[in-house]
Amino acid sequence: MKLNLLILLLLLSFRMYAQDYLVTTKGDTVKGAISFQLNGKIEQALIKGTKRETIASVATRVVVAKGKRYKPVQFNSQVLFMEILTEGYLSLLAFQPPNIMAYDGRLLQKRDGKILEVPTIGFKKQISNYLSDFPDLSTQIQNGELNRTDLDEIITQYNNFITGKTETQKEQTQTALNQLSKSEMLKTLQADIEKSDLALKQDALDILLDWGQKIQEGKPIPTYLQKALKTSVDMRSEFILRIDELAKN
Repeated sequence: MKLNLLILLLLLSFRMYAQDYLVTTKGDTVKGAISFQLNGKIEQALIKGTKRETIASVATRVVVAKGKRYKPVQFNSQVLFMEILTEGYLSLLAFQPPNIMAYDGRLLQKRDGKILEVPTIGFKKQISNYLSDFPDLSTQIQNGELNRTDLDEIITQYNNFITGKTETQKEQTQTALNQLSKSEMLKTLQADIEKSDLALKQDALDILLDWGQKIQEGKPIPTYLQKALKTSVDMRSEFILRIDELAKN
């Protein structure tokens, strides 16, 4: 009986680890039991699958391990794997503070890359400044109507605000796009990507060169190139609508 129970536990453990996977910045998926270790300033993922592999956080897009999702974040001169607790334009991440095994630290990250460690002292001032582009929410925090225990509510309100703002921007962008030729659209998109802080900026610009050739030749844009470009611009809403419009026949 005990032996059967032990075998069952081992099988369940194997299945749990078999569900772990890592997606690289190149789009490759690597499966196996995953653990993390810090190597200097760059954390690494150790993967035990069909073979043992070590993949640096800087070469990773996302990790799913033991039912939790992690992504690499540059913080305090290091690139660490952080657990994704809430995902949106404003995300809440958990990290391991120095010399602590648990993911007790909390970090806010906007999609534009701006980060802020959730403070215990000076919460009102730091958070209200960080979210100052939403004045009503910032005022609520300054007045003490929302505090550290209301972090989930703060994140929800902010993301709803950004969603509404984005929809308005989409409508304005669509109106402007309707007045542009495809060649003009391509040039403005290239210019805006060039000015952006995208991690894969050069990849996006290289893909657009290929698009430009196909547009000149009157050829359709293949689906895989559309997906590649959207991935390169980190699925940012300010670019996606323009990419879809440019890809239309």
